[in-house]
Amino acid sequence: MGPQPDLVALGSSAELGRIQERVGRTGGPARVTALGPTGYSPLVLAVPAKLADAMREAGARRTGSTWPELLAALDEAAPDLPLLRPDPASSETGLLHTVGLYRAGHDGPWSGSADDDDAEHAERQVDDRHPLQRDADTLLCEQYTGDAGLPPPGEAAALVSEKAVADHNLGRRPHSSCDNNKPLDDSDRLLAYYPAGVPALDLPLAEVRWDGAPDAPDRTRRTAAVSRFHAWLTHGGSRHLLDGLVRGVDPGQRPAPPQGQAWADPDSGVLEDVEVVARPPGGPEADAAAAAYAETLRPGQVLFLVDNSGSLATGGKLGTVGRALSRALKTLGPEDRYGLWSYPGSADGPETPRVVVAPGTRGDDQAAARTWLAALSPDRVVPRGAAVYEVLDRAVAAMKGEDHPLIVLVTDGDDRPRGDPDRDDHLAWEQTRDEEGTPPVLVLSVRDAGCSEAVIQRLAFGGEDFCVSGRPEEAARQLAERISDHVQGGGTR
Repeated sequence: MGPQPDLVALGSSAELGRIQERVGRTGGPARVTALGPTGYSPLVLAVPAKLADAMREAGARRTGSTWPELLAALDEAAPDLPLLRPDPASSETGLLHTVGLYRAGHDGPWSGSADDDDAEHAERQVDDRHPLQRDADTLLCEQYTGDAGLPPPGEAAALVSEKAVADHNLGRRPHSSCDNNKPLDDSDRLLAYYPAGVPALDLPLAEVRWDGAPDAPDRTRRTAAVSRFHAWLTHGGSRHLLDGLVRGVDPGQRPAPPQGQAWADPDSGVLEDVEVVARPPGGPEADAAAAAYAETLRPGQVLFLVDNSGSLATGGKLGTVGRALSRALKTLGPEDRYGLWSYPGSADGPETPRVVVAPGTRGDDQAAARTWLAALSPDRVVPRGAAVYEVLDRAVAAMKGEDHPLIVLVTDGDDRPRGDPDRDDHLAWEQTRDEEGTPPVLVLSVRDAGCSEAVIQRLAFGGEDFCVSGRPEEAARQLAERISDHVQGGGTR
């Protein structure tokens, strides 16, 4: 509080631990001493109240449901409802929710190991189409005011705190964080769902002592004032300061029974009798989640390889290809880079692709790609078969060494005119695939059997779900989701 503060008030002890670790590592003049929590606010999934019946029918309970259960119920109750989250890079609420999402399905702390795809899987479930907000209160306020391009209240779910939900629903009070001048009506209200086992914000206070400061001899008096302020906060002051929207602290620094407006008003959207988990994640786990989240924001380098051989002219395959690629292109943002090759490039060269868009093109420069897609038709295919293995080898050579590369292969299998009787080309591809630095290959299969056949499975490389297929709309959705895991997109997540 100030340029040389005596106190630091934070969202959680996890955040305080990271600050203490950094201060100790850098060896500066400040010493940060934890005084303990001043109140508790559980992290919640805030869902529009009008979806209460649909959530219940989908199996969600307001308390006791796990993260996977709540997210599955939300997807069933409202499949297209955006799930908003404050920016994990600036919001402790956003970061701890991110830890919870990455931890879902694990019995203990999330490891953050390099081969763990928890981050990418979790980020698929969070909205990436709307601007991030710096904290939970700002997120819900901007929904109310409509100034930030977010969905209006009642048209999105949000990962926030119990306090933020009550503050949002009850309207303006002396210390309200938003200029909503009346309690919200039922169409805009949110209900808090409390995922089992997720840590609460514990709102810790810490004293900061400055070695060598001019007023160092006065340190005893200042420390006494800090202690008195902390004692006031933990004996009801935090409830007064925050309008009765946070749970208090008992003498053992555990959550106290809730008191205040949030639990006296049935329209607050929060519940009294819930588990409050007072154990914040450790610093390493929070740091791992922050690093994994940052990794999901890296721009991607994508090369689309699109089968344009005669076999694509039958069975509606070109329609699936066109719809899927059109949607996939929408996942790219200006910082991403991409290229598009069609193959075979000619009837005489089944192993040589045609460069439609050169690799390294800005993700928002899509005129050439969309013109080519618009012209895709049965009378424009190359009548001879496609030599997929050789084309993949060329793609790997083009993408090796690029930062964050991904090859997207659209195919119905290897159908070169001469075949591969000795499996030489197949074996050469397997050798290339196993080399260090080979980019992942995401396959869109337009074969009737989808991804079930070995001829397709051996082309995919990078993970269990690196082959997608299905009816046109489903295939397009799956492909776009997998690519959006890999690219920065519009930069709003």
